[in-house]
Amino acid sequence: SSIRKVDFRNLKFPVFDASGKRVGSTSFKNGRYHHSDPESNYSEELDSIFYLDGSSSSSRDSALVLYSWFDVGGSSSQGGTAQVFTVSDGHLRSVQTIGWDTHFQAGQPTDSFDPATNALVIRSAHYVPGDAHCCVSAMDIVTFRWDGVRFIQTGIQTELSAYGKSEGKTLPKKLPQIGRAHV
Repeated sequence: SSIRKVDFRNLKFPVFDASGKRVGSTSFKNGRYHHSDPESNYSEELDSIFYLDGSSSSSRDSALVLYSWFDVGGSSSQGGTAQVFTVSDGHLRSVQTIGWDTHFQAGQPTDSFDPATNALVIRSAHYVPGDAHCCVSAMDIVTFRWDGVRFIQTGIQTELSAYGKSEGKTLPKKLPQIGRAHV
């Protein structure tokens, strides 16, 4: 009946493929999910929940749920996910998902949300020419603002990562669009 009554720490989430077809589910227990088999090891953790007010045209309140995940198999990857949920007609709905790559040394948190300004800031790996998977030289700092219905991207800038700074790297004049956050 209310977004504030949803127990996100112990929730079963549907999983969809790129075409939108449901391919399974993820069940959180105490804010964590873990799956392991002989070829891979995947874990996900709920980091924080923020409750958002709806716009004047939408009376629905929403929740911003921030997750971090780690996947290791032949190589490793890690990332963050911001998901916006609403409750409509007694049903929980995911209405927006933003994902980013955290497989780099950011030198600071890879996500933050300021409830006073409704600003979500993410830091996503930005590979520059010559970067190996392990050693990302730059990061995109992407800012989103809550408009009462969804998060709208309001800014992006690319800076050197902690690794890039320690290695004395420089940003190319024209940056490739590899590694950007996806909405």
